[in-house]
Amino acid sequence: MKKLILLSAFVSACSSTPPAPAPVVYREPPPKPTHHQEMIVQKEVHPMDRSASIEAVQECRNSNMRPRMIYSYTLLNGQRVPVVIDVICSAVVIRKND
Repeated sequence: MKKLILLSAFVSACSSTPPAPAPVVYREPPPKPTHHQEMIVQKEVHPMDRSASIEAVQECRNSNMRPRMIYSYTLLNGQRVPVVIDVICSAVVIRKND
C-alpha cells in the first residue's frame, strides 16, 4: 500500500500542469485633453515693422508709461529670430529725472 501511495504521489508530481502564463496587460493611451488650444502660426501673426514699433514706444514714453514689447519667433536662414508683434504700455509710471 505504501508503494502505491508513493508511486501515485511521484506520478502526480511529474504530471502536474505548468503554471498559467501571466495575463497580457495593455497600457491605455493617455487621456485626451479636455480643453482646446489653437496654435497660432506665422500667417495669423504679423510682425510690426521698425518704424511702427518705434512710434509705439515713443507714445508710451510720452505718456510716462513703460513700453513692453511682445515677441514672437520667425525662421530666418534656418534660425529662430525674435520679432516684435505688439507694444503695450504697462501701468507702472516712469519717474522723470529732474
